[in-house]
Amino acid sequence: MLLDLKKPLKAGETVRLTFTFVDTAQKKIAATIDVPVRPFGK
Repeated sequence: MLLDLKKPLKAGETVRLTFTFVDTAQKKIAATIDVPVRPFGK
């Protein structure tokens, strides 16, 4: 779920998401992906 969006998403747009993971040694790893927006339910 995406929260606090600045504007509504439209089908066909691409959204860039960045995930940050922290391992047990407190080392941070970031992974960025571009995700296409699809109509809800499809």
